[in-house]
Amino acid sequence: MDSEFKPVGNKILSSGVVPVRFALGDWRLLILRHGQRWDFPTGVINIHEDAQAAAQRETLAATGISDL
Repeated sequence: MDSEFKPVGNKILSSGVVPVRFALGDWRLLILRHGQRWDFPTGVINIHEDAQAAAQRETLAATGISDL
């Protein structure tokens, strides 16, 4: 896997997902705790990767969820 990040100008692109499911009669969101803040699974897009692939890779790494 390529470890270089995909730049756009002087910025680095990132991608993520908002994992949602309907369970027990209500909608559930999966959020992760990072120190003092909560966030969805996200991460930078590697240079030879598209946004969807990056989001799937980061979600798998952070949660173990592969069925997106």
